[in-house]
Amino acid sequence: LMAMQVIHELSEELNRPLSVHLLEDFPVLHAFAKAIENEGSPQLPLIEAQERLLISPHQDWIRDFQKRNPKSPAFLVPRGIRITGDVDETLLNSAARGVLKHHPMLRTVFPEGRPERLSADGFTVKVVDSHAEDLDEMLAREVRRPIDPDQEIPIRMTLYRVSGRESILLAVEHHLVADCWSMGLPFQEISDSG
Repeated sequence: LMAMQVIHELSEELNRPLSVHLLEDFPVLHAFAKAIENEGSPQLPLIEAQERLLISPHQDWIRDFQKRNPKSPAFLVPRGIRITGDVDETLLNSAARGVLKHHPMLRTVFPEGRPERLSADGFTVKVVDSHAEDLDEMLAREVRRPIDPDQEIPIRMTLYRVSGRESILLAVEHHLVADCWSMGLPFQEISDSG
């Protein structure tokens, strides 16, 4: 995710699009600078993103830790927002699927360390009717429930209806695909969509 941010900043500064694969292909600064000069020339191979799903050494370490400690919530990144007013579940689900379509890593599983992208079409926000007195316990339980990156996409969302006009939307992401810079993006995009 940090690589995406670096490429974005450089693209803005240079006023031209750059591929995130440049950082993966040229991790040494001098070679990276040379590759930026040559980007778009026939010397650099064009590779479709779908053909080249890589896992970084750090992601591999996190995945291995999760596999050895399947019940650990150590690498979960929870975030919640309070919503006042009516929530249209159909619109919320559509917006959540839009986020997953826009951010393919959020619908990627990592069986045996080989990333595979899944369709966002079946993703739904779980809806739970709760009472204010049960809410803290329910939220605590949900943020500790592990995500198996080999079998589950690395994000889940739950809408807790506290009352007729108050809800909490909780997203729990796996650190394999989320960090402090990116964890607010799903909420921002859902908010922007409706």
